[in-house]
Amino acid sequence: MANLPVYTLAKILKACEFIYKCGNTVDGSKVEQILGEGSWVPTINRFAKKLGLLGLDPFSMLVVDLMHECKLGTWKVLFTHLLRLLYALPGGDRLVMALDTRYRGFMQSAVIY
Repeated sequence: MANLPVYTLAKILKACEFIYKCGNTVDGSKVEQILGEGSWVPTINRFAKKLGLLGLDPFSMLVVDLMHECKLGTWKVLFTHLLRLLYALPGGDRLVMALDTRYRGFMQSAVIY
């Protein structure tokens, strides 16, 4: 979809026109109608604006963070279910303890900035 940056830029500029020239609110129905489909925001990224002229699509170089792809509550329910599955296995207590030990070791070696 090579025209995606051009298509979204046109939508963003139209939303900005509604906001700055017509006095609509950022979370108003007109702006939502234009940008809501793709969950876009009415701002233009300077990085994309400068390098987009060279054909760079900045979205292709962003790393997806799977932990932020689902809601925290969804992850918590899934993780709780996985722990229950571990407990249900033979030696489940030992498996969960091994998981805890590995997590603690990881957290102690993690550098906090």
